[in-house]
Amino acid sequence: MSGSIHLTPDPEREPIRVSSASVTRPLLATHEMGDLLQSLGLYAEALDTYAAASRHDPTDALATVGQGNMLLMLNRPDEALAVYIRAAHLSAPGALAYAGQGIALRVLGRYQESLEAYEQAIRQDPAFAPAYFGKGYVLLCLQRSWRAFWVYQHALRLEQQTA
Repeated sequence: MSGSIHLTPDPEREPIRVSSASVTRPLLATHEMGDLLQSLGLYAEALDTYAAASRHDPTDALATVGQGNMLLMLNRPDEALAVYIRAAHLSAPGALAYAGQGIALRVLGRYQESLEAYEQAIRQDPAFAPAYFGKGYVLLCLQRSWRAFWVYQHALRLEQQTA
């Protein structure tokens, strides 16, 4: 991250300080810091945290997906799409990366490509309910309401099975 972050969520307590020196191994802690910054609405700082994790380990697909998510939150869908494409070629969370591509493509108004990305996510992990929800949303955007209804129904069943 560039510089330090000083947060004072409660004036009675000591401010939270995060410096770029804290973005090192273990990567799980770095991911959690990115998640924390995201939950606080500090998207640029979360982006910097995930980017630092990716620089530390270029094969870290979760950090790369985190970068894409923050780029979307910062209304930078073109950059997010490029990051999600890179993440999909890394290990592990292929479904998550493809679902991210689906979101970015939908934001860009590229609905057919968005559907294809969600289909790829579903092929990677047929039980990944968020991919079905994303696909359903794009189908609604395309005014294919009945198809969206059935896709949403399937997603809800998947969520109930994992609950």
